[in-house]
Amino acid sequence: MKRKPTIVLLLLISSLFFKNIVVAQALYPVSIDEKIQQSSLIVEGQVVEQTPFWNAAHTMIFTSNKVKTYKVFKGAVVINYIDVMTQGGTIDNIVMGATELLELEKGHVGIFFCYPNTIHLLSPVSGKLLFDVYSSSQGFFNYDLQKQSANAPFVRYTDIENQVYPELQQKTGRAFENLDPSFKVSSFAPVINGVLAPGITGFSPTTVNAGALSDAGTNLLTINGSAFGTATGSAGISFDDANDGTGGAAWFVPANSSLIVSWSATQIQVRVPSRAGTGTFTVTDNLGAASAASSTLNIKYSILNLTFGAAPEERMFNLMNNNGSGGYSFVYSTSTAGSGVDFSTSAQKAPFERAIATWKEVCGLNYINAATTTSQSIAAATAPNIIMLDNTNTGVPVLPSGVLASCYYSGGSCTGNLNSQSPGFDILIRNSGVSTGAVNFNNGPCKTSIAIAEFDMESVLLHELGHSLGLGHINDSYIGGWPNVDPGKLMNYSIVNGVDRRSPDWSCYTGALYCINPRGLNYGGCGATEMIPLVATPESKDNCPLTFPSVATPTGTSVLFDLNHATSDKTIDPQYTGINCTATGTGITNNAYYAIKTGAAGGSTVVTVSGYTTTPSTQAACGAGVELALYQVSTCPTAQTFPAPVACRTFNANGALATFTGLAANTNYLLMVDGISNTRANFTLTLTGAALPAKIIQFSGTANNTKNYLQWKIENLFAADKVILESSIDGIVFNETATQYINSTNIILDGNYNDYFIAPVKYYRLKIVTLSGTVEYSNIIVIKQNSKGTDIVISPNPVKNKMTVSFFKNVKGNTTFKLLDVSGKQIMAESFLLTAGQQSHQINLADGLAAGVYVVEIWNDGICSSHKIIIN
Repeated sequence: MKRKPTIVLLLLISSLFFKNIVVAQALYPVSIDEKIQQSSLIVEGQVVEQTPFWNAAHTMIFTSNKVKTYKVFKGAVVINYIDVMTQGGTIDNIVMGATELLELEKGHVGIFFCYPNTIHLLSPVSGKLLFDVYSSSQGFFNYDLQKQSANAPFVRYTDIENQVYPELQQKTGRAFENLDPSFKVSSFAPVINGVLAPGITGFSPTTVNAGALSDAGTNLLTINGSAFGTATGSAGISFDDANDGTGGAAWFVPANSSLIVSWSATQIQVRVPSRAGTGTFTVTDNLGAASAASSTLNIKYSILNLTFGAAPEERMFNLMNNNGSGGYSFVYSTSTAGSGVDFSTSAQKAPFERAIATWKEVCGLNYINAATTTSQSIAAATAPNIIMLDNTNTGVPVLPSGVLASCYYSGGSCTGNLNSQSPGFDILIRNSGVSTGAVNFNNGPCKTSIAIAEFDMESVLLHELGHSLGLGHINDSYIGGWPNVDPGKLMNYSIVNGVDRRSPDWSCYTGALYCINPRGLNYGGCGATEMIPLVATPESKDNCPLTFPSVATPTGTSVLFDLNHATSDKTIDPQYTGINCTATGTGITNNAYYAIKTGAAGGSTVVTVSGYTTTPSTQAACGAGVELALYQVSTCPTAQTFPAPVACRTFNANGALATFTGLAANTNYLLMVDGISNTRANFTLTLTGAALPAKIIQFSGTANNTKNYLQWKIENLFAADKVILESSIDGIVFNETATQYINSTNIILDGNYNDYFIAPVKYYRLKIVTLSGTVEYSNIIVIKQNSKGTDIVISPNPVKNKMTVSFFKNVKGNTTFKLLDVSGKQIMAESFLLTAGQQSHQINLADGLAAGVYVVEIWNDGICSSHKIIIN
């Protein structure tokens, strides 16, 4: 597959994060000591000019960022400017960018940890060798002058002058050289929430989808307040930057941005940008006064955007039918040149294929493997969609210290059309000995080790593939501490090392569906069509059920669970301390639910596991398995506030689990299962025991002139004492007709009886009596001796206060009973639902009816049956 020359490219680097030993998407933390040691120049400065340019091969755009230097902490500056290289930029209608591989904007100010770039790129303006930033996005401490703070991935300083400056001077062993005394951080402190500052009184909606520009209902934010000023000068909105995590650097949307829909003194409407993460936001007026919202803006998911033109203009990332088979083809690079590795035989191939199978099977992502290539070039317009390990022939610098993997993706549009297209992606994975720095990876299906601070390759690649299909970062981090950690959401800025997140959460799942499913957009004259999704296989019990059973769950009920295709959802799931009985906490990654109701006896229930398999099959030997929690609730509890479970179990093989005892009678329970360390298992749970009623397989009867012949079959008669056949001539008062005693438990009981005491119409039911004396009844069947005549019989007749309507034809569906007096006036009406095989329905007459003759109408499927009755 070749990329069209008009296509735009953006580069994305993702990260993984954890305190103490931390990673962020595909980043791991680099210490300030390492940054200082490996940097030849450390300066404070501001980006004042940006010049994008093509490399010599015309495959990648880089940008020369002219930085005015204010202070020097290490090295020397000949003049008060340096040129810093970043990957990406805009030339004509082609855009290339890099998130978290350091993305600078004009006006950015902060600390730069610099060293000469390793691919020998020269500034197109000065002709000098460009500086690169050591550890990429971690090597730029981005100033927030409103807050007087400095931030980078894993870096938080709340006071620049009293924290950043002293630490750098202490660690470099020298005082900084002040090149521009007029620049003083403290002089930029604005009036926050002052008398003249803007005031935010509210905003809506409170939950949005960042970057989902084609869906204004979930993306357009309306901010109400006062003193917002005019859309000029320094006016704009600052969102919590999801690429830097909660509370870090802000992502600023200036008032003249294409994302601003309207701006007045009392109301602002803005399309929430892709970079916005869950957190507070701030409005700054045209004079520099600022005010923060008093509550949090929640981001459900983020969609990557492309920035076009000098204006600039934000556009969405759209998946296309690029290969003619509905989606995209990708290839494995087999070249070992430039210290490369043949990916088709590498240890990283298996976790990559597990990750891509997850996106395909759960969400329908249409990606196809198209064999191999010897190419190693990452390019905007000509390279295939390559999966490879880092090497020196990619045309970009090797992955810097702190980076685990990256996903390169592209986008463009036809001339004059605003809907962007993505022609493909490349994924570059860390290669020991080539990439700067060293880390440990877990490439296998078993639990990632905490002891050696492993990073799970499958989790990293699942995240990177999420970027390839158009998902951006969100803020929704891990909870807890080792070893009891909930890993948080897949596309969050921070994912924990030593913890596995191999299944999508509901945020990225719904975001992926938004990206994958066709939007029906017009792409101009390019002849492009949108992606055709594959058929997905989601777990039907992925979420807590909306309704709980109103009748008892029969003993012997079997339920199939598919945790291979299950997700997790914090807006539905219990808190991470709420699914084990010690409340110590555990990861919640891929779960499913099933609600049951006990019978009249209550007591014990046995859960038996069968058909246990894992994906991949080798994961079964890892021993992690599945955790099960049982809650005594009648509806789904509020998310993250589940009650303590009444019972907990774990399993990793077939067999009966320890018995659940002491279950209350006639009570609902919720069963939840979740993969331990993201185990992806399929299995069936069969529920038996005295707490659940017996299962009646068959109960039927036939008329034979001189007798009625009854037969039945019942399974799983746990703790049952006897089965009684009862009969009635009016369907209301039943009497014992025959009794069958139970000699053992868990048997299949076959029974039959010839009733010679016949009547024109007779009613029968089964009564199951347990050893404790509790009773459960079967449905009622009706036998009519004379098969000729009416298909509906009402008994008794005369009637006093209760009657039974019996059906002798195969009817089902909505049925209506109407009672009329002899003049045709309707006295009462009642609707009920007939199910297949149902033969009778009891009706309670209204109180105070006068004795006399009445007319009954039975309506079913538009057909009316009329009958006369006498009320005593």
